[in-house]
Amino acid sequence: MDQALKAVGIQSKKRFSPAETLAYQRATTRNQGAPLEGDALEKAQTKYRLADAMRDAVVAKDADARKAAAGAINDARKAGTISVDEQTRMVQDAYRYPTRLTATIAHLPLDDALDVYAAAGQQEKKQIRREIASKVQSYYLAVERGKKPYGDYEAMAPRIRKFFADKPA
Repeated sequence: MDQALKAVGIQSKKRFSPAETLAYQRATTRNQGAPLEGDALEKAQTKYRLADAMRDAVVAKDADARKAAAGAINDARKAGTISVDEQTRMVQDAYRYPTRLTATIAHLPLDDALDVYAAAGQQEKKQIRREIASKVQSYYLAVERGKKPYGDYEAMAPRIRKFFADKPA
């Protein structure tokens, strides 16, 4: 439907769920230190559009769209809109994560990821559950190796138990 609308010049506006909105807010605040505005917001939106185009092409297994998306990402790097590291991460994330929400969760700390999970609907919970479970495992290892204080673990433990108790239908 979106493609048909775009063909006649009508752009659909994507509506974000509460979980998606929270994830993007946490990601941008974490990366920039404050909510984005002006040029910084436009730059972040451009990055999301580029990453979405690549992810959509990968998920659809559309070689032409993948090539076009890779070209657009490369052009953005050449123009200085994104760095080489961001270019690499966009392409890798497109192949690794099937949705933008999953990719965003992967780059959030565990406490933010659990907040997003709490705001997610059933379908979104199914999409992000594996990634958050992986974060929990990494968190346990960090506590075990002394990289995270045990007091932080005690504070986080009830939230982790609640996550594992909530099994989406």
